[in-house]
Amino acid sequence: MITKETPLQNVLEVGAECERCGHCCSIGNAYMLNEDVKRVASFFAVSEETLKQSVLEETNVFNTRVYKIKRVKRQNSVFSPCMFFREDAGCIIHDVKPMHCKVCSTKSKQGKDLSHWFALNFLVKEEDPKSVRQWAHSIKGHGTIPGGEPHELVLDKDRLAKILSYEHLK
Repeated sequence: MITKETPLQNVLEVGAECERCGHCCSIGNAYMLNEDVKRVASFFAVSEETLKQSVLEETNVFNTRVYKIKRVKRQNSVFSPCMFFREDAGCIIHDVKPMHCKVCSTKSKQGKDLSHWFALNFLVKEEDPKSVRQWAHSIKGHGTIPGGEPHELVLDKDRLAKILSYEHLK
């Protein structure tokens, strides 16, 4: 069972179920953490700034700044492949793929749990009220992994109540 406290190594073992089928790569794009940007930029022998400008989009997820890999736009399709996916070769950065890709294989039986683990360990900031509120909203009605409920993230009940009622903004 995956919990918020599951060690990275264990999560990577579960996420390693990647069969290089291209399913994940063909339906969307992954988040890149700062460490991923450095590694992929080095792989292509370009500066981090060049990589960011050419194939990444800055975004906020749970009030945390990350980068998304741009997608190749397809007409008449909601889904678009990742910029690094090639039909004939698969993922061209597989050896240095982002942590999000390593962890969140969509074909894994535990795919949803792995996505929650990634969010809880890299995106949701327990000390940031806006981040906690966004997380609480995103899991409402869907649940999360053990350790990921808002009351498990913010142990002070009064503080959590103020965060969720927008009394505590910062």
